[in-house]
Order: sequence, then C-alpha cells, then structure tokens
Amino acid sequence: MTFQNVAIIGANGFIGSHLTKQLLTIPGINVASFGKSKHSIQNGNANYTQIDIENKEELRSCLSQMDLVYYLVSGSIPVSTWDAPKAEIEKN
Repeated sequence: MTFQNVAIIGANGFIGSHLTKQLLTIPGINVASFGKSKHSIQNGNANYTQIDIENKEELRSCLSQMDLVYYLVSGSIPVSTWDAPKAEIEKN
C-alpha cells in the first residue's frame, strides 16, 4: 500500500521533527505537519499548520484528505509525569 498524503501531528517534537525530515526526502509523499506552535522548526520545508488538537472540527478538516496520520502529541512534559501519573494518563 502506498501513502501519498501523510500528516504528522506533533511535528515540532523530537520524534515528529525527525520523522518529518525523513519523509520529506521520499519522492511522491506529500507531508503535512501540524503542531501547537505558530511556526515549524523545519524552516518551511514542510507544509505546516498550527492546530488545536482538542478542536474536533479543525482536526477533521485538516485530516480529511490524509492517507496516513502519525499522532505524536504529548499533553505533558515527561518530567511532570512522575508527580501526577493519573493526570498524565487522562490527558494523553
């Protein structure tokens, strides 16, 4: 199966930024990257959109044409998970 339109939600994170960089090197793949920041860290190499992942309509609209979606979002900072593990599970 070939995926032409690939979305990466959480594209500015560690994994998301590296995945975006690699996918951009593959001919025939259109990469759409999403994150909570105003700007992408990819320096304009990927189609980037700031998104609120809690807005279901916005998500539906942005992802409707995608063949594959990588969801790499975390709602917390790893260090804080030890202090409130229940909140970590509920948020993510």
